[in-house]
Amino acid sequence: MLTIFRQMLRSKLAAVFIGLLILGLAAFGITDIFTPNLGNSLVQVADRSINASDIDREVDARLDRINQQSGVSYTRQDMADAGQYSSIIGMAINRELIAAYLDKLGLTPSIDAVRDQIRDISAFKSSVDGRFSLDLYQGYLSSIRQSEDDYVQALQDDLSLISMSEGIGAALEAPSSMTDLWSIYQSEARRVAYIVITPENLTEPVVAPTEEEVQTFYNERQGQLLEPARRGFSIVALRPDDFLHRVEVSDEEIENEYQAQVSRWSAPSQRTFETLAFTSDAAARNALGPLLAGETIENVATNNNFQQLLNQTVLRTDLQQADLASAVFDSPEGVWGGPVEMPDGRVFLVRTIEIIPGDVQPLEEVQDVVRSELRNLKAERAYLDAFEEVDDAVGAGLSLEEISELIGSPIYTLPPVDQRGMTADGTQVGLLLQIDGALSYGFELYPDETSFRQDANDTQFIIRLDSTVDSYIPEFADVREELEAGLLQQKRNQALAELASDISTRISEGGFLNAEAEALGLEVARPPQALRRDSGSQAGFNRDALMRIFASELDEPFTAPLQNGIFLGVVESIELPDQETLAAMRPVVQSTLSPMIISDLEQGILAQAVEEIPPQINDAAIQDYIQQNQSPQ
Repeated sequence: MLTIFRQMLRSKLAAVFIGLLILGLAAFGITDIFTPNLGNSLVQVADRSINASDIDREVDARLDRINQQSGVSYTRQDMADAGQYSSIIGMAINRELIAAYLDKLGLTPSIDAVRDQIRDISAFKSSVDGRFSLDLYQGYLSSIRQSEDDYVQALQDDLSLISMSEGIGAALEAPSSMTDLWSIYQSEARRVAYIVITPENLTEPVVAPTEEEVQTFYNERQGQLLEPARRGFSIVALRPDDFLHRVEVSDEEIENEYQAQVSRWSAPSQRTFETLAFTSDAAARNALGPLLAGETIENVATNNNFQQLLNQTVLRTDLQQADLASAVFDSPEGVWGGPVEMPDGRVFLVRTIEIIPGDVQPLEEVQDVVRSELRNLKAERAYLDAFEEVDDAVGAGLSLEEISELIGSPIYTLPPVDQRGMTADGTQVGLLLQIDGALSYGFELYPDETSFRQDANDTQFIIRLDSTVDSYIPEFADVREELEAGLLQQKRNQALAELASDISTRISEGGFLNAEAEALGLEVARPPQALRRDSGSQAGFNRDALMRIFASELDEPFTAPLQNGIFLGVVESIELPDQETLAAMRPVVQSTLSPMIISDLEQGILAQAVEEIPPQINDAAIQDYIQQNQSPQ
């Protein structure tokens, strides 16, 4: 479908079909093109450029949203370390590509439309008369360090993308021919009859392989028989939990910690507040100044019209409106807060006149929690303090056994393992795999070499290479029995496949499954319910079997391999939804298919934009910019 859209987009009707642009499209896989002469730009798209300052603004805006929602102070460095900069740059490239492509097609809103949009932004309106304020507008541009031309261009791009998105989203709908085909595919049901043939059903016994066959089997599979190189290690691992039994927590420490966190053990407080209700925001603001200056309500009432409501005593959760809850519970006692616009149009000023603390849990009820937390904290500190002791011991040349005794952590001596952590008998050594990087680091050591302390997140470890086992091909005599058993099983499987093939051929030529089953002494099984593509394991059929069932024609045999046999059956009937059912399903299916079609159109537009306006990407500048924002290595 992507090819169809790209061909369509080359026609004169392209402008009619372009739309539905999501500004945050993930990177589409644009081929990196290192192009010199880009100056300080990271990317050049036609006459548009993306600079570091543009990405800075986008990152800062995203950080503001994240920090406001989460209450955590994330930084640019956090974003860079998490790999978000590459994603943001990719989104910016896609956005500029589509905007430039729309501009090339003449699908750009007028400057008048942009001007109207700017005047309609609430952040640029005066709080006094609600009109557009040039000072607020210019102040905003100064705060985000963006020129007016760049801001207008960005807003113009937003309008063109949004208008195209809304237009295509409203007009595009999956046709009934497509929805009906989808419904038929999803709703088709089939009834089958089947048997399961196993090696026990073979009409002739499988002859055991000869010595010569086993030897040939060995020679042909020496590459598969190759045993990988293995290494034997000894390791000392250090975790915070190892120090829990070494630390003590006194009753005095528990008492002090309890008092320091008393608010944590307290029920939510209540607040009693008084409220003045005004008919407008301007009236409330007019009264707020004198009230904050210390005027009494009675004096303020002489020059202002408001209603004094009854005092309320509430928990924060009792106040459904977030702004009102903030004005009551986030303001100091005795200080007027607001104005707060209410759903009914009134505007409130509020003042807390009493704070009623919640009940506090006694120490006896929480001391076990406090003790556990203090022990964990002390153990963590002891764990961190041990780093220097370990480093000094390693630097002094102490053996792994001496270091183990010094820090009180056991030494684990492990059998030789390959790079997957598997021993020669197929046992997995979990300890090495649980410590991040221990296995791979161990394979880099020389014989008898002991590592320095290595950091594996919540574990520190020292590892020593004790022994090496080179890769080898086992002798024939050592694996003869395994090879003979494998070759015999291979012969059984081949004979079983030939039997299934012969049965399928006879059925295809007019035979019957019942007759074949009777000849083998088997019963033909028929599921009580018709099968659908999504029947899954609850119907007793694996995914491969279902795929083969629905790939077969009516009365046509099918087979599917099982662990100990072959599943062989025939499709006896195919049930399709009728026209009435298809008509009833169309609205739901259209809501499913339309976004898929739209997504294909998005990708088609972006692919066409890349083809017609190839971006010039300064890889070196982008890499340098990202590294400047990352944590020092």
